[in-house]
Amino acid sequence: LIMSESTTTLLDIINQYEDTQSAYESALQLSLEKIQQLETECKKQEQLRLQQETEYIDNIHQLSEKHDSEKKILEDKIFKLQELVVRFQTIIEKVQELDEDEEHFLKLTNSLLENPSEIHSTK
Repeated sequence: LIMSESTTTLLDIINQYEDTQSAYESALQLSLEKIQQLETECKKQEQLRLQQETEYIDNIHQLSEKHDSEKKILEDKIFKLQELVVRFQTIIEKVQELDEDEEHFLKLTNSLLENPSEIHSTK
């Protein structure tokens, strides 16, 4: 009877040990699965971050190119406006010369009208 009790107790201890070990293995397996899930999620987050960084850099490049293009267009327009300013200045100078010529012509005409004898003397 004593042997039977000790055998039963030993079997109970072995069964408890196996149950505990099985529970530990299950817990370990769940922990490993959770770690793998977290690693997978971290990799996805890292890929997403890299994609967003790439898009951000691409957007900066596009904006920079657009800015450069718009700057070139504005520089061309400024150059054309400067050319127009020079042409208008030239026109204004010509008009002023014509005004001076007209004024001189009017004086000469008035002088000749006042002294018609000068007309005969120039002939």
